[in-house]
Amino acid sequence: EYLLCALCKNILWDPEKCSNCKIHYCKFCITFSLLKGKKCPSCLSEYKKSNADIYLLEDLNEQIVKCVYCINGCSVTLNYNMIKQHEEECIYREMQCEECHTKILKKYYHTHIAYFRRKVCYLNTSLCSLF
Repeated sequence: EYLLCALCKNILWDPEKCSNCKIHYCKFCITFSLLKGKKCPSCLSEYKKSNADIYLLEDLNEQIVKCVYCINGCSVTLNYNMIKQHEEECIYREMQCEECHTKILKKYYHTHIAYFRRKVCYLNTSLCSLF
């Protein structure tokens, strides 16, 4: 349980802790929480950031975790310290089309953009420079 964020209850991601109560949080979770006030959500004292405990980081690095994009079909599981790089490159990550602003999976992006540009090209031949 000590590998879980005190706020989101998921495995800690980019953890940091309150220097007063020593409770660990995901960087995103505590940053979002501090937008509401500068107090630690656990001890209610002024939040002072401290680095995560080294033993916690070591234990996190031993964990095997699923890609966050498993909800979109990714089946990759990797060590905690390697998953972030995978997720940045994952073909199941959602992207927004630069042309029509539709959200699509990265694996379909090039096909989508090529279709979109061809469609625009047929409507207006002056846009052929998009290729």
